[in-house]
Amino acid sequence: DVYVKNQGKSKGIEVGYVLKKGDILYTGKDSECYISVKNSGYIKVEEKSSISFDEIDKVVKDGSKDSVRVVGSVIFSVKGIFGGGKSLNIRTGNAFATVRGTEFVVEFPREKTTVYVLEGSVYVAPLFSDNEEELAKKSILVKEGEKIEISEIDVINSTSFIKEGDEEGYGVFLSKKKKSLLASEKERFNKRMKILRELQKKRLKELEEKKKEYLKDPSKLFEE
Repeated sequence: DVYVKNQGKSKGIEVGYVLKKGDILYTGKDSECYISVKNSGYIKVEEKSSISFDEIDKVVKDGSKDSVRVVGSVIFSVKGIFGGGKSLNIRTGNAFATVRGTEFVVEFPREKTTVYVLEGSVYVAPLFSDNEEELAKKSILVKEGEKIEISEIDVINSTSFIKEGDEEGYGVFLSKKKKSLLASEKERFNKRMKILRELQKKRLKELEEKKKEYLKDPSKLFEE
């Protein structure tokens, strides 16, 4: 039960569908979807969740960016993809995150957002503004083995700090939101990441085999 909605029109999708700007991908109960990112990483949309693609490879002053919105639970395994001028911005209803290549989980069951960082680092801020540049400047670094939880009350409090120009108070407030991952959380997410890594290896192996086929017989490429 996986489907895409774009400009009010909804349709079921098959394996191999290429997502485009404006697409919102939904998963139903007991359903999940794996999205291949440039054949080098994966995004897993778990059951009863959605991810909307607001921007894909949008050109910005220092490179390009992708912007997505998340509802529910979405796992990102995108190490090595974002960086060198390419970034990924993620929004939920109350939080903003930006990443340049790592493994992490975003959970937003409509009430609060939790970002779990399994590898690398992610910058996170409460969604006190619609300006992504401002949000990025006010984001806090959440490192490997840490998590941060943002609620609607946190958005209200952070907005007050920003309006009052209390940078120090904002920084202290946000730093206190960070916590270490529990052993049970690490185990839970590591199992899910293991599946994603296995998928990546399988996909890369398939691509290498295809490459060999095309080198032997270039006509196959044009046929496909």
